[in-house]
Amino acid sequence: MNPVQIEVCVQSPADCLAAARGGADRVELCQAIELGGLTPSLSSIQVACELSPLPVIVLLRPRPGDFVYSDQEIELVRRDLEQLSRSRARGAALGALTKEGAIDAGALEIWKAASGELELVFHRAFDSCAEPDRALSQLVDCGIQRVLTSGGAETASQGVETLARWRESHRDQLEILPAGSIRPENVAALVTATGADQVHFRAPMSASTGSARPALGTLDTGSHEVTDAEIVRAVRDALS
Repeated sequence: MNPVQIEVCVQSPADCLAAARGGADRVELCQAIELGGLTPSLSSIQVACELSPLPVIVLLRPRPGDFVYSDQEIELVRRDLEQLSRSRARGAALGALTKEGAIDAGALEIWKAASGELELVFHRAFDSCAEPDRALSQLVDCGIQRVLTSGGAETASQGVETLARWRESHRDQLEILPAGSIRPENVAALVTATGADQVHFRAPMSASTGSARPALGTLDTGSHEVTDAEIVRAVRDALS
């Protein structure tokens, strides 16, 4: 096992394999990364879990935008968790907040009950919390294992002092997973400053078949993002 675990955000089964080739330890599977990531399709989850040699964490986010969910949206995630708990996935990344910016403990209670043996990760909704120190303690009580966070800053590098403090204060209760613009050129300094034993990042590369066609939406550029194994390898090498 590597001393610093690296988790790569991916969007397909092929991305899972690319992350593995680059030396990743774990992947988080989502889709629509240009929207901050949404719940991937059931078949994408199934194939990724079948093919990936790495543990797969699946993002469960029912829509873009904020993290204040209706009863119907909470139910969607609950049903996703029930299906996911019967798959080969290692865990789920999820999160819900109240309008006041507090942890939605009611939603987490419902989701925990549906999660079976899945690891539960609170995703970067955490960086929108009004009182993050209090929220960390709530997440422990809610059965969350890991928190994906930039330390409340725009990037993880800007949030190093807070990340270090949270990791120290919750060392035996909650895993702190730094995320936010982590790159090969800054990852070693971030790990040194925070004491982090794991990091989360994207390794984006643009791909296109080059076929001519009309745009199908305002975000359609004719290309799509895939995971670059060489970027993953560069992060791994930077931590060696």
